[in-house]
Amino acid sequence: MCHVKQAQTVKKPPQVSIVIPVYNRERFLVNCVESLLRQTFGDFEICIVDDGSTDGSPALCDALLRRDSRIRVAHKPNGGATSARRTGVEMATGTWITFVDSDDTMPADGLERLMRRATDATDIVVGSFSDKRRWLVGRCSPRKYRRLLIMGRFNIGATCAKLLRRSLFDGTTFDLPRDIVMGEDLLMNLRLAFVSAKPVMRVHGKVYDYVQHEENITHVFRNTPDYEQRFHEERLRCIPEGERAAYLPVTVARRLRMLRRIVRTWNAEADGDWRATDFAKNLLREIKSLHYPLTWRDADILLPAAGAPFAKKWAAWLIYRLTGRLSF
Repeated sequence: MCHVKQAQTVKKPPQVSIVIPVYNRERFLVNCVESLLRQTFGDFEICIVDDGSTDGSPALCDALLRRDSRIRVAHKPNGGATSARRTGVEMATGTWITFVDSDDTMPADGLERLMRRATDATDIVVGSFSDKRRWLVGRCSPRKYRRLLIMGRFNIGATCAKLLRRSLFDGTTFDLPRDIVMGEDLLMNLRLAFVSAKPVMRVHGKVYDYVQHEENITHVFRNTPDYEQRFHEERLRCIPEGERAAYLPVTVARRLRMLRRIVRTWNAEADGDWRATDFAKNLLREIKSLHYPLTWRDADILLPAAGAPFAKKWAAWLIYRLTGRLSF
């Protein structure tokens, strides 16, 4: 059961609802909320969702509630980040949704810069975690944005540093299994990207401060072929069936990229042969069926004989590029 508290009744819906999922973030939450209260754009509400925290976060959430009438708080049993985001969106009354992780902050002009690009011509505004991401300028087509999401480059798959029109969300947006603990934000964004047919607006420069610490899931999560296969299955579910074929090549590129990461830390003695996993078998099957333009770097990894002579590897790759026949 979810219990929502707010300081007072909001007379007019705000333009933006800021959703903050919270789970055991007592030492970060105050800095997070204070950075939001310092925003130069002030027409927003803050929807804090305590996801069954076991530290001092629940009491801290209620204390923050008393600091500003724009803050609302919900307490719910633990259900994971996706469940907490769902509750936050259900609480929200704004035209636009933006997500902020409870251990992160936003620069004072972050929301204002995002809102400058929020017009009727778009449903999605994408900012950046860095001032160096100069590709985040102007706009991009829905198709290009979906491809970028699938590739997962430039942190574009994160829930944060974005404005998302609230009307895009429906009952399926957060329909994800609990065992998807890494990349669940990308899957949410992918679903929303296929709902909207409008160009995606992009904002140059940093609108979000990602705070790194030892508890970040990116520091403790170890990827495996089994997890990548599970994630790929969920990613396909997020793409409408009639459009999946058009995006299969980019899913292959993404899986090859993740395979390179997995192989770097793979211990054959402890973990077994990664080539025998469903992930590797399905990936090879799709490479063959799509006649995917495999690079030499990826062919070198996929060759079953780790100690094969260079000339043999090179010949196998060259034959594939010329004929489409995969001999490994």
